[in-house]
Amino acid sequence: MAIPMFAILTFGAFVGLGIRQRRRAEIHRPMMLLATLSIMPAVTDRITGLPNLYAASIWGALFGPFFTGLIIGTLFLVAKSLLTRSFDRWFATGFAVLIVFDVFIMRLAPTDTWGQFAAFLVR
Repeated sequence: MAIPMFAILTFGAFVGLGIRQRRRAEIHRPMMLLATLSIMPAVTDRITGLPNLYAASIWGALFGPFFTGLIIGTLFLVAKSLLTRSFDRWFATGFAVLIVFDVFIMRLAPTDTWGQFAAFLVR
């Protein structure tokens, strides 16, 4: 329950920031892309066999279902940097926040504290 709940919150935060900065395309575009990347686990984790490629590795333990979206985000950042010959600091900063948040979610999800909070939510 932690993963979808926090993915929704992360999505909302990136969309909110993107809408707030809608007149500044250099901020708006990366925030909307990051919002999309934040909800990618809901899609990619359901692709048959894909989670098996990384689930038993350190990447699966560290990032869980977020790993595929983070790979896609890394590819976007590298491709954009190569194509434009410039570094998109807004995307890179937001992507770093997304990575840290994903690791936080994966550490929080199996704790007893989260279990008690989740049980409270479903009562």
